[in-house]
Amino acid sequence: MERKQHMIKLLVLSLLLYSSTLFASDVYTYRNENHPPVKESRYHICHAKGTEFYASVTHFKEFNTIQECIASGARLPKPNPYKHKTRRVE
Repeated sequence: MERKQHMIKLLVLSLLLYSSTLFASDVYTYRNENHPPVKESRYHICHAKGTEFYASVTHFKEFNTIQECIASGARLPKPNPYKHKTRRVE
């Protein structure tokens, strides 16, 4: 009986935690469709449509232009030092 009560408490707690994420009023919202031209990630990085990490950003603020995103206090992504790096074979 004690185990059953423990499981019920865990279930109720899980449901409360899940429901709190559904009704959160955070401005960083998850979008499935109608992606905006520019996304500002939780880490305040601006990602324009067609850039390397745009598709992987799922929690974001929407902007129409990169300039609007930067004006909000965000920044552009830092260059990836490992991208397009070729090894010299001797």
